[in-house]
Amino acid sequence: MIASIPSSFLSRAASSVVLSLTLAGFANAQVAGTPGPPLPVPEQTNVPQNAALDPNLPTIFIVGDSTARNKADLGWGDHFAHYFDTTKVNVANRAIAGRSARSYMNEGAWDKVLAEMKAGDYVLLQWGHNDGGGPLTPDFKARGEGKGIGEESVDIPVAMPFKVGPLAGKTTETVHTYGWYNRKYIADTRAKGATPILLTVTIRNIWTVGPDGKQHIERDMGYRDYDFQIAAAEHVPIADMATVEADYLEPLGPEKTAALFPIDHTHTSAEGAGIAAGAVIESLYRIDSRLVNPFPIGNKDSMIGPVYVNENSVSTHFGLDAPRMAIVAQNILAGNGPKPAQPNGGRGDFLKLPEADAFLSQDGEVAYWHKDKSEPCVLFFTFRGILDSFAGYIYTKSGRMPATDSFLGEPFEIIKVAPNWFWYSSRN
Repeated sequence: MIASIPSSFLSRAASSVVLSLTLAGFANAQVAGTPGPPLPVPEQTNVPQNAALDPNLPTIFIVGDSTARNKADLGWGDHFAHYFDTTKVNVANRAIAGRSARSYMNEGAWDKVLAEMKAGDYVLLQWGHNDGGGPLTPDFKARGEGKGIGEESVDIPVAMPFKVGPLAGKTTETVHTYGWYNRKYIADTRAKGATPILLTVTIRNIWTVGPDGKQHIERDMGYRDYDFQIAAAEHVPIADMATVEADYLEPLGPEKTAALFPIDHTHTSAEGAGIAAGAVIESLYRIDSRLVNPFPIGNKDSMIGPVYVNENSVSTHFGLDAPRMAIVAQNILAGNGPKPAQPNGGRGDFLKLPEADAFLSQDGEVAYWHKDKSEPCVLFFTFRGILDSFAGYIYTKSGRMPATDSFLGEPFEIIKVAPNWFWYSSRN
């Protein structure tokens, strides 16, 4: 079973994350590491994401801004449910475009989520893009919060009356810091018997030249330290999806990354949203979250509840890396790949990948089968055991299924998971 692959977490085949190489023009003068000016709020999706939840199932709530939800498929939250067996868990994308941690709460959106929440649920909290704010003075006007994580606050007049939420009927608002609002989200979630999980903020398409003279993508827009400090102080898990996403985008370079950000430096295409969703899953896996990891490796506090991942799926490793894997495979099939490392039982060769691509296949090697009259193909390993025990992803140029005797070992399953791609595991 695919679910038995060590160090793998499971998702639906994510063909939507195959990169479009169409270069989108993009220019920005934004300074890396600082919050930007208020961005236009993308049109909200017409997809009914607020459908009634099955009360008999636990729910994973997504609470955040437009990077998680805006037009259909353009927020990572739209792709997140693909990774789960929705007969076992509800996935509720409750993010709203243009909101900060403060405005989401003030407008009553958080009260609605709390009304749906019950013991055993999970809440993914992600803020940062709309949370910029200056010192807490009486003339404070930002939609965000006071900078920092302290307890300082300021009272300001309510500019427009609220009909719902904690400010309904009030003429004065007490504005707090970024940390205060996050602590309240955490406390409210725990009071319901649910589990809060913080997420670092999604990556922006902003590049600077580093000390090494190379272009590097922005990894922190000013909230990373706050998020980790809050998580440590409140003993809350934090999933660092920003690092996973940045590690994926940076090797693509500025031009190919720009194709994933056709609107501005913050909002992605559907392909970019799919990549971000995969980064969230990967980051949850790295903290041993029982939401995604059926093989917890040390963090006993994370071993709560059942595993909800879809067991009839493929790994997020594939979902994130398939575009790069395809380029490597195409080069090999065209005769432009690395030299053989060792013979493959007379059927083909083992090829040692260059260092920059070694992470794509276990031990940095792929199997290239190109002899006889069957379909030439390239196998990227996810598992290599003793003798002929292995598993991985096979690329074929034509998209035809490879022969069952392509590689050493008796096949247990060969499943098409995306155009040109097949999952292969041996029976041994």
